[in-house]
Amino acid sequence: MENGGSTSSSGSGSSPSSLQASMQEFKLFETQSNFYMIGWNGNGVYRVLKIDQLDASELNVSEDSTAYTKKECYELLKRIHEGNKATGGLKLVTLCYGIIGFIKFLGPYYMLVITERREIGEICGHRVYEVSKSDIISLRNSSVLSNIANSRDENRYKRLLCMVDLTKDFFFSYSFNIRGIICREDETGEDEELGWTCSNSLPSSS
Repeated sequence: MENGGSTSSSGSGSSPSSLQASMQEFKLFETQSNFYMIGWNGNGVYRVLKIDQLDASELNVSEDSTAYTKKECYELLKRIHEGNKATGGLKLVTLCYGIIGFIKFLGPYYMLVITERREIGEICGHRVYEVSKSDIISLRNSSVLSNIANSRDENRYKRLLCMVDLTKDFFFSYSFNIRGIICREDETGEDEELGWTCSNSLPSSS
């Protein structure tokens, strides 16, 4: 982690058991060279995901192994801001509830994030949500965007992606893997796998 970050979990005030709780709310920050996704849970544990936005050829995502307290995370963000003041500092991009995924067409990578959610029920005591609203964020700073990123074909692909309605039949859970497999026994006595039509967009905390 640049500008004062750590890749070691030593020195954190969080207990190992508190790390088992999954991240459920996130804030996305941006400097000229990186995005920082800050995730936290109800037990006061904060984690940091860094996403490079200067390398146009690859998707470079790294997770800080440190489990921060609220105060430690605030101090980390302050150091990042101070270290990037010459290029505009650290800016808040959005509050979100998870990353749906990453996609690339002809130009830069894009990150799809959940910006609004709605709880619709439970499975085995685990809360299940549906996506109410999402957003597409380019992972390349405007100063390094190529001509391809603004080309007619790139914009056409982006419009097609925006036509996908994630508010219909798209569900997720933070603590339960709903990408399960339903097995049924056919007449031959062999199991046939049937994939669920809905899957969780966020990894299980287990």
